[in-house]
Amino acid sequence: MADVSATHWGFTHVTAKAGRVEATNPFVRDRNPSPLIGGLPEAIHAPTRVLKPAIRKEWLEGDRANRGEGEFIEVDWQTAYDRLERELKTTIAEKGNEGIFAGSYGWGSAGRFHHAATHLKRFLNTIGGFVDQKQTYSFAAGQIICPHVVGDNRILFGGETTEWPAILDNARVIVFFGGINLSNAQIAAGGLGNHATADWLTEAGRRGIEIICVSPVHDSGEQLPPHEWLQICPGTDTALMLALAHEIVRTCRVDHGFLERYCTGYGAFEPYLTGKTDGVRKDADWASGITGIPAGTIRKLAQKLSDNPVFLTASWSLQRQENGEQPLWMLITLAAMLGEIGLPGRGVSFGYGSMGNRGDPRPVISSPGFKSGPNPLGRFIPVARVADMLLDPGGRIHFDGEEITYPDIDIVWWAGGNPFHHHQDLNRLVEAFRQPRTVIVNEIWWTATARHADIVLPATTAFERNDISGSPTDRFTAAMSKQIEPLGQARSEFDIFSGLADRFGTLEGYAEGRDEMGWLEHIY
Repeated sequence: MADVSATHWGFTHVTAKAGRVEATNPFVRDRNPSPLIGGLPEAIHAPTRVLKPAIRKEWLEGDRANRGEGEFIEVDWQTAYDRLERELKTTIAEKGNEGIFAGSYGWGSAGRFHHAATHLKRFLNTIGGFVDQKQTYSFAAGQIICPHVVGDNRILFGGETTEWPAILDNARVIVFFGGINLSNAQIAAGGLGNHATADWLTEAGRRGIEIICVSPVHDSGEQLPPHEWLQICPGTDTALMLALAHEIVRTCRVDHGFLERYCTGYGAFEPYLTGKTDGVRKDADWASGITGIPAGTIRKLAQKLSDNPVFLTASWSLQRQENGEQPLWMLITLAAMLGEIGLPGRGVSFGYGSMGNRGDPRPVISSPGFKSGPNPLGRFIPVARVADMLLDPGGRIHFDGEEITYPDIDIVWWAGGNPFHHHQDLNRLVEAFRQPRTVIVNEIWWTATARHADIVLPATTAFERNDISGSPTDRFTAAMSKQIEPLGQARSEFDIFSGLADRFGTLEGYAEGRDEMGWLEHIY
């Protein structure tokens, strides 16, 4: 049998011959493998691979206004290291380490040791630190609001969440705000040995549990068991939740005992809900005009929630908007009003339609990982504020109860991510990327981000090095053996930054005397 390796789309049996990955077939124990696995050989050997270190010609001539245009000159690693060392030392001398931005948001590899951003940050921490990013594009607003409302983030992400067996044994109604898109369930950071979400949904249907999807789109409709689809106008879920809460108040179905014993703040919320504070009743008729869902349908849904054990969930997509904290906050409030929080398989949790295997039972042990270590500088920006920071050095914003001042960035270094894929307002990001003196990118392919860099370093794929996988939502881990030698002059981030750390005299702090296999044994 071919070797097993791991990708974000699932584990795969790899067939390699004469320096080429010829086939990647689904893991034999995966009941619902992603079809995306089959395209990996083409990607690994794509003509768009970065095969040598490259420097933008116009940048060498002093131009930074036209990033994203012009040609690159391929150089050897010695020349690339010379340039990197010079740029870092110049910035540290002139602006200090706060002139280096290396938030470097992105998933990188499913392998937990060769996680590109972690290696970049670990190296920079050995030479004084850098400006980082906080939170994720996936659920940043949720990460901020949940600790203020329920004390921590366990209901939002990570391995600790309401498990499907408990939901199936105890709930009679499941409401998916934001729907449940099975294409999202094909992926997970750190890899999946088995794609379990579809099987859990099938079992829910077999047991007669009522499934309700509230979403503007019906992407996975044909793949789901029998269910009700409520087509809602985008961005109006909070209005629907308010109307459901209002109907529960109107019909005297509020669990006041739960609210009085376990919650604070309801006394201020209900007058707003009923319109006593602002003259606007947040009832079904009010919400119907906003959401596009008939008032009668809203009332029927409220009755179902009152009459049945219910599990409420929302996809992370709901909070990726202005005032994105509100739908998550309101869904927690609705679950509290029903008195369902804390009951087995009931209450509220998030992300079941956002990533693979949310709620799939797994051993309560940590996933393997490699650490970046403490950042001596300690400065950061919110994750989605990259363009704001680069375009407004010295600007100030409020963030989670504190004030943040944007630093004046000289160097942007990105490894293992692609902001031109996931950032909002890409035209503004193009303008922002033209502000720093130097942009460095570690990449496998000539992505849009690589083409907006000044120095591009060729990185290996997961099939060109040894690693170990591990996802907080999966029960499997895989030893990811090297299948082929690195193409061209590509190097792993560990090798890239070991070479640079050696030049800065920090190799011992960075590598701690271990090679690749030494680190994998240590992590395991």
